[in-house]
Amino acid sequence: MTYTEQEERALICRVGFVYKDDYSVSFRDTQKLQRLRKKLLQCQSILAASRDVAARYKIHMQQWGTNIGTCKEFYLGQLDAYEVQMANHTRTIERFLQCSSGYLTTVSQGVSLLQEC
Repeated sequence: MTYTEQEERALICRVGFVYKDDYSVSFRDTQKLQRLRKKLLQCQSILAASRDVAARYKIHMQQWGTNIGTCKEFYLGQLDAYEVQMANHTRTIERFLQCSSGYLTTVSQGVSLLQEC
């Protein structure tokens, strides 16, 4: 099940009403969302580590001075671009984590209500 399908289930499903296009909601759905959140947290950690490595490498390049010749500015520019990309990816992951948290809460509440019926 894709992220979009899980999102659709969380937002469209109604407890206590049966519609033609309804989705069934189960504990398994909460497990899938939790697995997705775990993967997103792993991605977030990998991105943070990648940004740290790039920042440290950039510091080393700046300290090397003219020993690396005219390529220094090119590589520093490449590192700047890489850091911007990693920051954008980090923001995207954070947004997914925020949304998935809300969906997990919604689905969990739906499952709880179904179990009470």
